[in-house]
Amino acid sequence: MRKALFYKEWTKTRWFLLATLACGVLINIYMLLKIGRSFRFAGHEHLWDVIVNRNQFLFSLQQYYPAISGLIVAGAQMIPEINNKRLKLSLHLPLKESKIITNMITTILGVLIIALGLNLGFLILGASLYFPTQIIQSTIITLLPWYIGGILAYLLVVFCCFEPLWKRRVINILISIALLNIYYLSNFPGAYSKNIFVMIIIPLISLLFVYLSVFRFKSGVQPK
Repeated sequence: MRKALFYKEWTKTRWFLLATLACGVLINIYMLLKIGRSFRFAGHEHLWDVIVNRNQFLFSLQQYYPAISGLIVAGAQMIPEINNKRLKLSLHLPLKESKIITNMITTILGVLIIALGLNLGFLILGASLYFPTQIIQSTIITLLPWYIGGILAYLLVVFCCFEPLWKRRVINILISIALLNIYYLSNFPGAYSKNIFVMIIIPLISLLFVYLSVFRFKSGVQPK
């Protein structure tokens, strides 16, 4: 049963996952080539001045990539469930509802985390060719909340899609936008360095929102 659920979710989302991964790689290549060009033509001194004295972050193009990836993948997974009314059928399979939902979420969430992790690793590896450890550490600290935001974006879309009532769903969307916006208030280097723990806790709490929507659906709340 679990293998069948995995295959079903993977079939719906595989091309979207591969496309987001490919887009991330292309963005990284573009940024790294641009940095290499700047080193050659502007010189090391100018680029160091931009990074250290002017606090410019050279990888800002990555800011919204994880969130967009999470939104796209979650939409690819959940929209067919809503439009074709598959969710009600899925929840009546010979398996506990909690296990069904957990399998649905963790299957694609795990693959999304791997894709985002590969993209982040590729970027850090490329950046390490140009910059010392201190700047690489600052880059990771700056990028990490954005990537956690991508995971949160996925969970919040699932949370909104599972909600059976459209009125309640609109409220959920507004809540989701407010939560997700926290991760993108600033692209200043290291802006969230003191709040990484909070950035991690929010997606964990959002899992409870997902199960709350599922409980409402299973309790017989009917769409209007």
